[in-house]
Parts: sequence; C-alpha cells; structure tokens
Amino acid sequence: MALVSHILGNCPKCKSIASFGIVDVRSNYVSKGCRHCQYKENENLPPLRKKILYLDQFFLSHTFRGKEKKFIDAAKRIENLAAKQLLIVPFSSLHEDETYQWERHSELIEFIKETSRGHEFLPDYQVEQNQLTKAFESWISGAPPFYKKSEDDVFPKNIHEWESYYRIDVGQYTKDRELVRELKKQSVDSLVDIFDGWRASNTTFEEDVIMELNASAKSYLDSYFLYVERILSGDLMAQLNAPIMSRMVEALLLHTPNDISSDKRLKMIIDFFTSEHFRLCPYQNLSAKIFAALKLQVKQGAYANDIKARKKLSGFFYDVSHISNYAPYCHAFFADKSMSQLVARPEVSLSKNYEVKVFSVETMDDFLCWLESLEEEMTEEHIMALRKAYPKLVLDH
Repeated sequence: MALVSHILGNCPKCKSIASFGIVDVRSNYVSKGCRHCQYKENENLPPLRKKILYLDQFFLSHTFRGKEKKFIDAAKRIENLAAKQLLIVPFSSLHEDETYQWERHSELIEFIKETSRGHEFLPDYQVEQNQLTKAFESWISGAPPFYKKSEDDVFPKNIHEWESYYRIDVGQYTKDRELVRELKKQSVDSLVDIFDGWRASNTTFEEDVIMELNASAKSYLDSYFLYVERILSGDLMAQLNAPIMSRMVEALLLHTPNDISSDKRLKMIIDFFTSEHFRLCPYQNLSAKIFAALKLQVKQGAYANDIKARKKLSGFFYDVSHISNYAPYCHAFFADKSMSQLVARPEVSLSKNYEVKVFSVETMDDFLCWLESLEEEMTEEHIMALRKAYPKLVLDH
C-alpha cells in the first residue's frame, strides 16, 4: 500500500475506487501507487536544466521585512519560477552566518530555506578546498592553467532534478553568534584602518592583485604551520578545534606523490601557490580582484569618512565571500548597490569573466525582465510534465 499524495482515480489492478494516485516525484519520474494494494508504476519526466540564481543577504532581508513592493513582487516571481522547475535559489553557509546575527534569526533562516526550496550550496570552506584541490591536481599533471568549473565544486548533488513534494531540514547552526558578530566588526575596523596606507600607495591594480594572492597563500601556510606546531607540542585538541584554513594545506598534501620526502611535498605546495593555476581558482581570482578594486576606489577618493566607511562596509567581507565562492557557478546574482558597482568595474568584470548576470536594486526592472524571460522559454513538453508531476500547480497557461 502506498501513501498517495494526490488521487488520480481507480486502481488499475485491484479496481479500488479513488485509491490510485501520485506518491511523490523522484529525480526524473513520477512515482504512483495504490492505497489498497501493492500496485505501483513510474512515469518518466523529461530532463531538466535549471537556471541558478544567488540572492545575497541584501535581497533576502529586504524581502523578509515585507515593506518594499518591488522586492515582494520579485520574490513572488522567483517562487513561481522555482515551483515550475525553471529556477533554483540555493542558500549557503554564508547566509546562515549572516542571518544568525539577527534578533529574528530563526524566522529569517526559515524564510531563506523556504525560498531555496531545500537547495543548498556546499559550505564556503568546502568550495574553497574543492577549487584548490582541483587546481593543484591540474598543476601537478602539467595541464594548462585553465580552471574548468563544475557544479560538483559547489553542490552536494545533482540540482537538475524534478523536486519531491517533501523537504527534510536537519541543519543546525553551531557557531558562536556573538563571536561571529565581534569578528565581523574587527575585520571591518581593520580594513578601514589601512585606508590611509592605501591612499599613499603607488602600486598598480595588477600589483595589488598579486599582493592579495600572495597574502592568501601566506595565510594558508602560516595557519598550517601553526596547526603542525600544536600537534608536535602535544596539543590533543588541535585536530578538533584548529581553524578550517589550517587544514587546506593538509588536504593538498594528500594529493602529492607518496614516494618523495615531506619537505619536497611541502615545497610542491609552496610552488603551486605561486602558479597561475592557483591564481585562476575562481575564489582566489575574484576575491583578490575585488579587494584590489576596493583599494583603487579608496585611492580615487572613496570612503574618505572613516565612520561612514565602517557603516557602509559592515557586510563587505561577507559580500566578497558570497560572490567569490558562488557567483561563478550562477546564471544570475543579486547584490547590493555598492558591491554590484564594484564587480562591474572593468578591473573585475564579473559578468564578462564568469558569464553571470549581476543585478541590484538599481537594475530591478532588468532583473524582473530576466525572470520573465525564463518563463517565456518554457516548452510545451515541460508544461505537460508539470501537469503530470504537480497537478495542483497553477500554470497560467
């Protein structure tokens, strides 16, 4: 006997009245069964290729407040497109980090998860490690320094499947909320404190990008060496509470040849950090360019007032992480005004380099047009499949 979600009619086998119907939608087929006997059947559905949209915290928090019609209208269109299996709007670990600093964090995170319909990116640190590992293996093999993106970099499973009727959420946030909030404040304070030095700098944008990449490489190595030092000193907690960054180099070591000394294996990783393969990792490439572009803005007179700068840049590090980790894998990205302008600068050229459309409140009309275009591309085959899989869905066709 099946737990039927939607009755279609009488059972073809046992002839029970109004007992046969849809049990669920699974991957690429509709599962059907009878409430009274063992009869089951599956009906195949056509392949899907969904568009991927990333909504940063700016869009989600404005929509959650429910005070601005343009955000509410856009959210309704997104919800409609997602229900029609044309679009996914995954949430990320960064959404959780930002959300849990709110007083109404439980309500907001539930809203974000409902908007995402259960679709989730891999945690930001896992995306970073996946990119590093792939680039390192490419470098070792002698392949050209070109990073080939794959959705496996950022998703734990295939996203181009027909959605089930059910979503199970087993997530539980475990980070220290107050610590995250304090570290965020310290990071922004430290950033603004170096603006005077930036203004006096004569370096070029290209030189600043290299400096950012070198600083990133140094952070990986310093964190790893501190981790090893703790282990050698007998610190039994090192493997449990060491920063995730300290394990990045350790992960790369697993991909070095076993028949060479540990010193040579570490030397390979240090050499990799100076390679074009490392520099072309999407996360490394984008974050370095965004910070270098911010430095260029400061040199050109932006953020002259420290107090206003701290307020305006309060979410800057999260914005950089949102974009650097996930934007290269999306078809569209909705960011706040200042970040959308920053990544549109020719020095960064996010849209051109990674083929992702960037929208903000300034281009809301364009955003709505893009959403509308997705529905216009819906085929008759797709519409028929929706009617089979989701009989209660209103199609407006």
